Amino acid sequence: MKIRTVHSKIAVGFFSLALFGFLGVASAAPLVIDDFTASQGPLTALTVGAAVTNMLSTPTVLGGSRLISVNHNGGTDIVSVEVFGASGRLTYIEGAATDGDTNLEYSMVGGYDLTAGGAHDYFNIITTDVDPGVDFFVYVFDTAFNVSYTLVPVVLSLGNNFVSFADLLPLGGAPANFGAATLLGFTFDLSSDLATGFTIDKIIVDGDGPHPAGGGAGAGGAGAGGAGAGGAGAGGAGAGGAGAGGAGAGPVAVPEPSSLAFVVIGAFGLIGASLLRRKEESV
Repeated sequence: MKIRTVHSKIAVGFFSLALFGFLGVASAAPLVIDDFTASQGPLTALTVGAAVTNMLSTPTVLGGSRLISVNHNGGTDIVSVEVFGASGRLTYIEGAATDGDTNLEYSMVGGYDLTAGGAHDYFNIITTDVDPGVDFFVYVFDTAFNVSYTLVPVVLSLGNNFVSFADLLPLGGAPANFGAATLLGFTFDLSSDLATGFTIDKIIVDGDGPHPAGGGAGAGGAGAGGAGAGGAGAGGAGAGGAGAGGAGAGPVAVPEPSSLAFVVIGAFGLIGASLLRRKEESV
């Protein structure tokens, strides 16, 4: 009786450990790239062809530095961007009938594992105010100088703008390596086509994100192959979005191999305890 009880408790312990490990993967905390609590700017381009760049060193952003550039591409009014640290937001504005863009670049000296061991698989740009006509590209580069990017611009929408790592394509050579501490940096190139502007509250990377059929962005965004809830794309669309092709998929929790191993160990433990109990009862 005692042996059977001990074996049962061990099996239950393994199974509980496996369950906690699995739930831990499904609820991995997001990694904040920038919460815009460090003020910068304003950076203002006054005339066509003007470009203004500024780099800020701060421990509040991933990698310790934020490089912002603003470009005036056409029109008679100004193009300006500023980070308001007190309210935690980046605001981009441009005058009427004026075309411009801004770049946000983050660099990791010595490399970085953006996937956090496989827990993270998408970018998310979170906005609180966006005018029509704003889109963006994402560029990722590693220590081997490989570059991956979004093939077509992603429409910037209000709220969440997901871009899956899997949807970034290699630019001319091998794809950039997001993991194994080899990531060197990434750039968000936001362009406003005769729009008033936009406000960004936070940029993060997270896990268990949307993986639409055909590739593309998730809720609130658009991608090269498809879109999730609220976005539009060429390959597929989720609820609330429009596109030609298949349907987008919601968040999917993908456990790490270690968590799967715990589940298997727990299952075998329960099976073993059950067999031992039957054997003892038959004696």
